[in-house]
Amino acid sequence: MEDLLCRQVAFDDLITTVLARFTRASGPEIDEHILTSLREIAQFVGVDYAIVIQAPADLTSWSVTHEWRAPGIPSHLEEHQKVPMGTYDWSEKAILAGEVLLVNALDEAPPEATAVRQRWQSLGFRSTLQLPLRGRGALVNGCVALSSIRREVTWAEADVQRLKLVGEAIANALERKRVEEDLRESEARFRATFDHAPVGILSVSLDGRLLTANPRFCEMLGYAREEVLGGHFSKLTHPEDCEPSTSLYQQLLAHRASIQSLEKRYLRKDGAVVWGNLTLSLVCDQTGEPETIIAAVEDITARKQAEETFDAVPDLIFVLDSQHRIVRANRAAAERVGCTREDLLGRRCHEVVHDTVAPLEQCPHTQLLVDGKDRCFETHEPRLRGDFLVSCTALRDARGTVTGSVHVARDITDLKRSEAELRRVHEELKQRRALAVAASLDGVWEWDLASDAVQYSDRFAELLGYRPDEVPGTLDFFRSVLHPDDAEPVWAAVSRHLKEGAPYDVEFRLRAKTGSYRWFHSRGQAQRDSTNQAIWMAGSLQDVHDRKMAEAELREALQEVERLTDRLRAENVYLQEEIASSQGFDEIVGESEPLRLTLTKIEHVADTDASVLLLGETGTGKELLARAIHNRSRRKDRPLVKVNLAALPSSLIESELFGHVKGAFTGAVSEKVGRFELADGGTMFLDEIGELDPELQTKLLRVLQEGEFQRIGSGETLQVDVRLVAATNRDLHRAMEQGKFRPDLYYRLAVFPIEVPPLRLRREDIPLLVWHFISKKQVRLAKTINSVPEKVMRALVEYDWPGNVRELENVVERAMILSSGSTLMLEESLRPARPHVSEALSADPPDVNRGQIVSVLDECHWKIKGAGNAAERLGLKPSTLRYRMKTLGIKRPQVGAVAHLRVAIREAGKSQQPRPPR
Repeated sequence: MEDLLCRQVAFDDLITTVLARFTRASGPEIDEHILTSLREIAQFVGVDYAIVIQAPADLTSWSVTHEWRAPGIPSHLEEHQKVPMGTYDWSEKAILAGEVLLVNALDEAPPEATAVRQRWQSLGFRSTLQLPLRGRGALVNGCVALSSIRREVTWAEADVQRLKLVGEAIANALERKRVEEDLRESEARFRATFDHAPVGILSVSLDGRLLTANPRFCEMLGYAREEVLGGHFSKLTHPEDCEPSTSLYQQLLAHRASIQSLEKRYLRKDGAVVWGNLTLSLVCDQTGEPETIIAAVEDITARKQAEETFDAVPDLIFVLDSQHRIVRANRAAAERVGCTREDLLGRRCHEVVHDTVAPLEQCPHTQLLVDGKDRCFETHEPRLRGDFLVSCTALRDARGTVTGSVHVARDITDLKRSEAELRRVHEELKQRRALAVAASLDGVWEWDLASDAVQYSDRFAELLGYRPDEVPGTLDFFRSVLHPDDAEPVWAAVSRHLKEGAPYDVEFRLRAKTGSYRWFHSRGQAQRDSTNQAIWMAGSLQDVHDRKMAEAELREALQEVERLTDRLRAENVYLQEEIASSQGFDEIVGESEPLRLTLTKIEHVADTDASVLLLGETGTGKELLARAIHNRSRRKDRPLVKVNLAALPSSLIESELFGHVKGAFTGAVSEKVGRFELADGGTMFLDEIGELDPELQTKLLRVLQEGEFQRIGSGETLQVDVRLVAATNRDLHRAMEQGKFRPDLYYRLAVFPIEVPPLRLRREDIPLLVWHFISKKQVRLAKTINSVPEKVMRALVEYDWPGNVRELENVVERAMILSSGSTLMLEESLRPARPHVSEALSADPPDVNRGQIVSVLDECHWKIKGAGNAAERLGLKPSTLRYRMKTLGIKRPQVGAVAHLRVAIREAGKSQQPRPPR
């Protein structure tokens, strides 16, 4: 009990010390006292984190302004600056309602405080006490928060009440600090107003001595400030105006009138006369006794000089006061009214001009006294015998209050004769002006080259999303918002215009207030001095962002159309080439068990997207199986694209597979769409995959793994969705052992390997195949075969067929050609069909072989595949012929570029012509 009492006494002493500290604190000390008090209180009550939170007057956000934390506790000051109000919704509402927020343990927080509790947990808080701070008008504008991180704290009600006193002391200190800052700011504003006022301002003692004078007054009279201070005002006054000035001062003091005014003359240091409108204000002390006089002097010399020419003006001029009395009138006005000037003064204008007792309802002078707006109007005045164009201008005192008006009436009686024509012209001009204003959506800028000052129109600022007062009148502003990539061409255009007179007509991007760039079109014209030097430049700014974006979208669309056109053209050529060779599942002829097992595997894998590797000898029909897989897949409506890798030179395989851009290499005169791009969404069949160069194996692997590639010569990555079917007659396992085939590519390809049985393992299918080939070739060969002798069929069945189905087809076709009747006859013993040239190639010396191959190639125009090709005439596969050419060093002779192009065009034209149906 004694310890508790001791603690309460100590706490009371601490609170008393804190309160006394804030009572004596002034502005600069307050922040230091707050931090000291936070530390002392936090340490006493056993918490390790204490802060003061303040919100601006509009309560849109809050910030931590003072923070104390125990050693080892991280700071959260920076992350809690200008936090939007509502972030801590539950606790903010409680504090703004003036409630004390007391949370001994986070589990005690109500359900609606879930978000706040999670935030406190992220900060490590276990207990917290938050006391509202009240500012001006007792409105809550912040809080003091004491939080415990290392342990939970149970707050006693007595402690909370004591801490509320501390919160009030802190709030009062902060409010006192704000008031002191406002006072200093007010004094600074007054000093700035005094120093930069457009009128002279003086502080005068009651005996007429000048105590202070602003720069404008000294400038007006040509004196330095120290030359006028302390002297009597009469020394600066024209001798004829000294008595009225003294009388004005005496009236001000005698009647304690707050304001007195007088138009008087001052003498400049150089002896010149300056007219000034003097306004005096009396400043009294707290007891109401006069203390000083504040004098404002407006330079009205120009106005007085204008008044000297008043009578020389031929127009009628009336000066009216606020009571409609004529206080001045020129000679022309008096003569038109028909009386002397003295008779006019003091009379009311409606009595003189309109001959009425009261002002007219729509009297311009009355309206001007109400709204302060100048007016110009036409009126017919019978008493003044004519029609007049009247300009009505407000007169104001030093405080800006309207005290009267000046009416200048020009006789336009003669002009009224042509009123109809003037009305027509005026209406036409009015319509043109309205159209110009409505159509003028451009910003305007004016640049003073000597000072680099720039005036931007309101519309210019609006185009960039700024308010007019947010745009400084400097060239640096334009530089700061100009896109870096456009700076060089813009300033180059400016330089050419200023130096050479070249038109300034450019488009560039400017950064809007939102941070995004927009496109603008600007035109400008310079003004030049007598030496033809540019001194000023002005122009317009037009927002063309939508047009530029539309142009960019159109370019992209045209590029996309061009790309799709190239792709469709390539697909069209490719599909036309496929028409003749397109075969369906029905072309797979046979009923043998090995074939049925193969077709069952195809049925299983066809509807998936798994890669398939067809393994089998040459001529076993791997391409037919690939087509069957495609036709039974979900991709059957997209192309099946075939590439025989053995039939292409290694230097052209990459271009064939992936395509190239124009100029990618010598001879790349146009873009080429690659086979993978053509096969997007469909199936790619790569025959003779074992012949692929190792370097290209890596690129193929990337397509299989990531579905993306790049055209040769292009940095753009293309995405494709292609199902791959590959085939080979090589032993890929041996190729991997020899380092000629990548194992990772093999395992990507061989997701579902299918062994294609050779014809010797499915002999029971040979009779079906024989009759299939007979039916297929009868029309083309103009032959009718009705029977096959048993001996011939037995010979065909018993033969081992190293060339498989392809060899069988060639033998049947050759037999049909040589059969003279309707019975199929074999004219030779069955052996692998090889022409004489092929046998010579294996027996004759190399130079003879080479000559024969070159001779046939020359006759076939060096065509290795396609109709009338050399491989067919030599009885070789194209891949075998290429291998022989490589072994014997046979290369196609170079021809002129024009001749080569003509051959290419001729061959392309042939390949694109649809073949007649068979």
